[in-house]
Amino acid sequence: GSQEVRELPVNRRNLTNLLSLAPGVSTSGGGDVQMNGVAGGGTGVTVDGTEANSNAEERSMSHYGGQNQISVMSLDSIAEVQVVKGVLPAEYGGVAGGQVNVISRSGTNRFSGSAFHNFQSPSLNARSFFSTTPKGTGSFNQYGGTLGGPVLRNKLFFFTTYEGYRERVELN
Repeated sequence: GSQEVRELPVNRRNLTNLLSLAPGVSTSGGGDVQMNGVAGGGTGVTVDGTEANSNAEERSMSHYGGQNQISVMSLDSIAEVQVVKGVLPAEYGGVAGGQVNVISRSGTNRFSGSAFHNFQSPSLNARSFFSTTPKGTGSFNQYGGTLGGPVLRNKLFFFTTYEGYRERVELN
């Protein structure tokens, strides 16, 4: 549901990392999602009932130059995520590993919004006890917010999300 999607502690607030919390789901460094031992090409994705894979013949969450559009969808703009695995119904034809169904949020008759800021810095992180290398340097700032409400009461609504980040990486 919407509250769980927004409140679960997910690294870098990424949908792919959220999916990795489900049993039988694993992710690779490139953002590829594998379900039930089937390669990433066996994972189907829909957003609001519409196919969200870059190529219906070769399903995967890591297209578009290593970045599928679904992975840039803000967690704050998601109302519900459903992961379907196992023997899939006919409506998910062509999918062998699993299906991810994402429902986006919409406006209501009430104005509402939210804001967030995620700050990560090596000065706040611990180094592994067994590590012999120094802690990394650099920082990561992720920020954004949402706003939704009525345009015409009971007829027309709006919902918008903004999310941005700044990352500073220093190589030793």
